[in-house]
Amino acid sequence: MYLLTHGMVQPFHDPLREGFFDIQEISNTYQQISRARSRCQHSLVNHYLTLYFPEMERYLSTSRAIWFSRFLLAFLTPASIMALRREAFVEAAWECVGRKVAKQQFLEGLYETAHASMGLPVAPDSPAIGTFQLQLRRYPHADRATPSAGDSGGGIPER
Repeated sequence: MYLLTHGMVQPFHDPLREGFFDIQEISNTYQQISRARSRCQHSLVNHYLTLYFPEMERYLSTSRAIWFSRFLLAFLTPASIMALRREAFVEAAWECVGRKVAKQQFLEGLYETAHASMGLPVAPDSPAIGTFQLQLRRYPHADRATPSAGDSGGGIPER
C-alpha cells in the first residue's frame, strides 16, 4: 500500500498475453535441469567419491561423464578392483573407459591407484553403495536432459 500511495508502481505485463510465456517456461525448465545436474555432480564430488574412491575425482568432468559412470558402476570401490588380478582388471575394464590413446597404461595406472586408495572398505552389497550406484546412474543422464533451442517443442514464437 505504501508503494501505491507514493506512486512507486510498475505495470504488470501478462507473459501469456505479451507472447513470452513459452520463453519463460523454457528458461525455468533449463534452470531446474541445471540445478539437478549440479546437485548430482556435487553429491558425487562432496560425498560419494570422497568416501569410497577419492582418487577418481580427477576424472570427473562433463566430457567424461559416460565412461566415468560406466567404469564406476562396474568398479564402485577400490576393493572391487583389488579383487581382480591386473590382467583380469584390464580385460574387464577395457570397454568401460571408452577410447583412450594409451588405454593399457591408463588402466594399469587405475589399478595401482586402487591399491593405494584411501577409500572406505565398504561391502559391495551395502545400502550405502546402493545409493552411490543410484547417483552414478543419474549423472550421465543429467547432461543429456538439457534442452536446446531447437528442442523447444512447438518452437519459440517470434515477436
